[in-house]
Amino acid sequence: MNKLFLIAAIVTSTESLGIRLVVADPCSDGNWLEAQAEARVGDSAGEATVATLTAHEVPFVGEAGGISSIRGTVTGDAALEILSGVEMRAYGWCYSVNGVEPDVFPDQIALQADTDVVRWVFGYAHYLNGDWISYCTPTSETKPAYICGVN
Repeated sequence: MNKLFLIAAIVTSTESLGIRLVVADPCSDGNWLEAQAEARVGDSAGEATVATLTAHEVPFVGEAGGISSIRGTVTGDAALEILSGVEMRAYGWCYSVNGVEPDVFPDQIALQADTDVVRWVFGYAHYLNGDWISYCTPTSETKPAYICGVN
């Protein structure tokens, strides 16, 4: 009986999910990374992201609570594109789980199913005339020269 319990405990504690981690290329429709995530039942989207980026030796700045840069993408003031006195774009990494962009940090979303997909997209929030009019629009749609190079 004790051996059966021990085997059950080992299988339960190391149950791996077949979830996928996708990191979109900011400047094309392709992906920088698409891999089975390094995750266990109950891990957060943020934990799975950090573990998978680390395992695949993808350089990043961040932690389970959020990612500010992957492969050297701009951060801070460099992530602000001032278009006019009333318009700007603020760039950063956004994530979704199964196509839904949660309104919480990635360390607050527990992964549950082997079909879960965590996707990271470098996008922008668009500010115009005092209002934020969009959120997480992928940079691949506009390909700004200072991020993607000369178009």
